[in-house]
Amino acid sequence: MLELSGYGNIRNNTLKNLRGAVKGQIGCGCMAYGHVSPTRLWFGRLTDIVKDVAPLYGSFTATYKGSKVEPDDPDDDE
Repeated sequence: MLELSGYGNIRNNTLKNLRGAVKGQIGCGCMAYGHVSPTRLWFGRLTDIVKDVAPLYGSFTATYKGSKVEPDDPDDDE
């Protein structure tokens, strides 16, 4: 789960750029797939106990580069 907070510029009804802060938790799902995770717990020695959720905090920026519209696929039955 990530939480974003920030501000940006809108021109011609299009959001051009954003910047702000991000915080939350992120998990890689390694435990569910049996992968050897870099987030194994340490109790004086490396264990096989996986804690694949890590806290995060930082900043972000995003810039609108353009839009691309794909044509409808005539073989798509939806």
